[in-house]
Amino acid sequence: MFAAGEPPPPLAGLLDEAIFATARVVCADGGLSNCLKAGRIPDCLIGDFDSVDAESSAHPSLAAVPRIVHPVDKSASDLELALEYLANDPQVPDVVVMLGVSGGRSDHHLFNWLLPMLRSWPFGLRLIDRTVDAYLVTPARPCDIPCETDDTISLVPLGDVAGVTTEGLVYRLHDDDLQAGRTLGLSNLADASRVHVEIRDGRLLVMRVLS
Repeated sequence: MFAAGEPPPPLAGLLDEAIFATARVVCADGGLSNCLKAGRIPDCLIGDFDSVDAESSAHPSLAAVPRIVHPVDKSASDLELALEYLANDPQVPDVVVMLGVSGGRSDHHLFNWLLPMLRSWPFGLRLIDRTVDAYLVTPARPCDIPCETDDTISLVPLGDVAGVTTEGLVYRLHDDDLQAGRTLGLSNLADASRVHVEIRDGRLLVMRVLS
């Protein structure tokens, strides 16, 4: 899924090229520009289309692409509506990768990163911007992140998180709790080629800092 923030770095090394080539692509409003710059034609466009630039909107390959149009005067962001669309789709994806979630207005930026807290999404969430590759961890969805030794890994609790257990980090946690607002999980380091994180309760963002 493409959002309208700053375009992410080149996808090589972040997403498997074969998977990206065959994945269903959804654009939330102005995310269309990031999508086209990445060389993809979306499968669906969602939003009020108040931030889509004229050049992107007029792209000749978009004529047959379905558009789900919402009014400008609405009670949810285009990105939230796009996530809800996928959550209610008959073919719910296993994982939704969100690209371009940062940048621009600070309020938009913060609301985008808080969307993982909104509900128990029926899919995994991965959020990528220019500086981090982040995975949402829940009790039902632990994460295994391929990395390199000395990669910086931050654990950011979305609310209070209980029972955090890690493998592959210099400063390991074992059934520990993380409180929202505390910086205990900031700037850990990988000491293996894989970092595993699981929790007993809550929601946790595991962020690998991109070099």
